[in-house]
Amino acid sequence: MKISAVIVAAGGSTRMRSGGASKLMMAVGGEPVLRRTLRAFDAAACISEIVVVAREVDFEDVRRAADGVCADAVRFGAAALAVPVKDTVKIASEEEFVQATPDRAALRAVQTPQVFERRLYLSALDRAAQAGKSYTDDCQLIEAAGGRVFLTAGDYKNIKITTPEDLLVAEAFAAAESGAAVRKEKGGQ
Repeated sequence: MKISAVIVAAGGSTRMRSGGASKLMMAVGGEPVLRRTLRAFDAAACISEIVVVAREVDFEDVRRAADGVCADAVRFGAAALAVPVKDTVKIASEEEFVQATPDRAALRAVQTPQVFERRLYLSALDRAAQAGKSYTDDCQLIEAAGGRVFLTAGDYKNIKITTPEDLLVAEAFAAAESGAAVRKEKGGQ
């Protein structure tokens, strides 16, 4: 079975307050975020194709970066990485009062990648277009079409980089990984 990874990188990085620069080209651990992402997908033996969706203005940067979870999706047809929610979550009213507190034990924070059988995904896109609907993530798209998405164990270090604070967290994880690699090379722990 051929599995393609589609990396959606076409945003304007507006929440990053980066002065128009793409967050994908910002360095984490000394290399662009996009290059780290591409390397992770390239290392996955089950991925046979990587497609990057980017703004035309970023094409050259994406080309330079490109030069430098799959079993559950095959089994279930749709899967996404997820981690248990650590914080108590509140549902707020329009006036910002607590309306309800869902049981944290059942809550998961969904991460990327989200992986879907192509036929299922395209069918869900068609249904959404016909109904004039849009969704905040691809799992929701599949759910709305009646599909089921399996939640594969994710990693808390797999963060979404949206704001400058996220970049600081990613840098800290990269520094910790680099330090661990140096300690292993020196025979330490």
